[in-house]
Amino acid sequence: MTNNYFFNTWISWCFTLALILPFDAYSTQIHRIDLFDKAGNSLLFVELEYDSEGRNTGRSVYASDSTFLRKTSFLSDASGRRSKEVSFNFNNDTIGYTTFSSVNGNPAISVFDQFGLNQFGAPVSYTTDEQNLSNIYHNGSVIYKMNYVYSGSVLNRIDVLNTDNSLLYYATMTMPTETSQKPIYRRTSEPKISISANRFTISAALNKKTHLKVCIYTISGSLISIPYSEVLKPGLKQQQFSFKKHDKLPAGLYIVRLYVDGKATTHAQKIIIKSGVGR
Repeated sequence: MTNNYFFNTWISWCFTLALILPFDAYSTQIHRIDLFDKAGNSLLFVELEYDSEGRNTGRSVYASDSTFLRKTSFLSDASGRRSKEVSFNFNNDTIGYTTFSSVNGNPAISVFDQFGLNQFGAPVSYTTDEQNLSNIYHNGSVIYKMNYVYSGSVLNRIDVLNTDNSLLYYATMTMPTETSQKPIYRRTSEPKISISANRFTISAALNKKTHLKVCIYTISGSLISIPYSEVLKPGLKQQQFSFKKHDKLPAGLYIVRLYVDGKATTHAQKIIIKSGVGR
């Protein structure tokens, strides 16, 4: 396994998890982690979620353009210790999981895909010394280092270093402030609509209450039906419905368009109605 392959997988799946794990004992909640390459180009960012007691319960990972990549949730064992982190995609399907263990007394993680295949072949572990430098181990060898940079007691930045201490990547931290206790809501990816037979399926990742509406138009642009109109709560959503319950449409060709908070999306589809049945 090459270092490039390792880090591409590491960065896309669990790099930010390794950043987050040492924060269990950190007194200040970190709202967001932004990851950059050494030239300062944004790669991705992570928003962390906490329960009422301030414990990190999950994270949402986004590409640099705010495209939703995955959402994760931590699971705990009977003693309350974290045992697994499960990752979900846009449709809320499980796409992998991470288990927590130890190697030679040091914290370690193992990453698996949805089929249970170990992505690294062996656990990845880390140690932290008194200078806030972590060594990342795989198969007994140091493969990367992480240098935690503080301003007083506040963590500002994490540098990801090669084994020769040259900079590879870095991450910056965003802490909640008195004026920004609530998360900054963002619609992370455009809701989509798909049609199969006479059934519509709307898929969406929402970070705020959002009004979704489906309109059916004639080929000339005349509105003839609004079979779906709902305000949905934040989260990963998949709504299914059939327009047959709402309309008896004449046979013909129609345009179906999805609206988000009153604005049309780029997802418009043609449907053919035969004898009042959509297909």
